[in-house]
Formats: sequence, structure tokens, C-alpha cells
Amino acid sequence: LIEIGDIDSSINLLRIHAPFVLDDHRLLFRLQKQKFIELLRRVLAPCALDAYQEAYEKFKHFLLALIFDKDDQTSPVANEAGEYRWCSCWWFAG
Repeated sequence: LIEIGDIDSSINLLRIHAPFVLDDHRLLFRLQKQKFIELLRRVLAPCALDAYQEAYEKFKHFLLALIFDKDDQTSPVANEAGEYRWCSCWWFAG
């Protein structure tokens, strides 16, 4: 379920069959983070594909900026992270 992006069902199955796993707050956070990323993929990716030629590439870079810490120099977008500051107009980044 996780591999296909169905995080809610994954969490529900864990609650039923192995609730102790969700006591690990690091794991729960990672699941919630993945849920957020899957939502962005479902909602924003189609918009980006239809917006303009570079929009989808900018969308993918934005997702990378969300996944990696802003100070993580191993991030593939480390030198671009400044473009993706949280503000009311983040979608204009770049």
C-alpha cells in the first residue's frame, strides 16, 4: 500500500494488526510526510503538466526541496532551496 501511495490504508492496517509500530513517532512522521507528498503528486502534478513547459520540472524540484532539510548539502536542490521559501506565493518560485 505504501508503494502505491495509499498511506491512509497503510496506517489503518498498522493500527489494526500492529499498533505498536505506530508508537515509533519517527515512522509515523515519515508516513504522514509521505501522505503529504502523495497528495501533492495527485493534486499539483496534473496542474503542473498542463500549466507551461517548465512547470512540471519546477514542481519536481519543489518536492525535493520539501523532502530535504534546507541545510542538507546532499540535497539535489541544495543550491536552489532559497527559491522555495515558504510564503504566500511559493508557486512562483524560480
